[in-house]
Amino acid sequence: MTRTLLIVAHGSRSRAWNDAIAAFAGDVRAANAEEREFDAIAHAFMEFGSPSIPEAIETECERCEELVVQPLFLSISQHVTEDIPAEVEKAAERVGGSGGVALFVRKNARVILLPPPPAAPLLADNAAWRLGPRFTPADGFGVVLVLYGSSQYGEAWDELARETLARLALTYPDAPMTWVYAGDVAGFSPDPVARAIDDMAHRAERVAVVPGLVARGVIQTEVIAAAVERAHARERVVNLDDAILPDPALARAFLDAAEKRA
Repeated sequence: MTRTLLIVAHGSRSRAWNDAIAAFAGDVRAANAEEREFDAIAHAFMEFGSPSIPEAIETECERCEELVVQPLFLSISQHVTEDIPAEVEKAAERVGGSGGVALFVRKNARVILLPPPPAAPLLADNAAWRLGPRFTPADGFGVVLVLYGSSQYGEAWDELARETLARLALTYPDAPMTWVYAGDVAGFSPDPVARAIDDMAHRAERVAVVPGLVARGVIQTEVIAAAVERAHARERVVNLDDAILPDPALARAFLDAAEKRA
């Protein structure tokens, strides 16, 4: 049976953001070449990018017998629970599912829509990998993890933040850590991030600002940048000014999650 993995991301008006997703698909493709879990790797965008989810399903279902769709999202949201299933249903007929997995068919192909993989282990490993070149466990620094956040799914985001920092603390057990939201739940204001930086400066010699965001975009370039400038402790800030992607290890983990759950 021929199988394709379709990576679904949100999409952005920023070409650089969408290019990062395409590059991630390339990393997943390279990881897949080692053991060939899937016959092909493709990607699609929920909005602001091409191909769209329905377009990708139409194309890929002409080439395979089973299409596994896995969202590249950090936490539960309306996009995951409602918008992406609705986009899949534009190109395929829903026939069932359980346990967070939805089943569809299109012509002679089966379409399996998975929930996002467990994000906290991936995010914690990724943050440690990004911090590693700049800090050692004995460096006396604190971590401010900047997340997008959600007012509707706040509890799920809080749980993601707590679990991520608990796992990151295994690598940096002496580093104080906190999280702050910078997306629409915070009105894209730099003030919450600036306050989190100054609060952490009372607990640590240096403050590492770690964006827990899929790709580099407006939050890094505008919100976090402005927050660092506003913070009283800005001279003690190390702003990673990057994103979760690119990370080849994350690509391998994303691929493994799809293989195990499909």
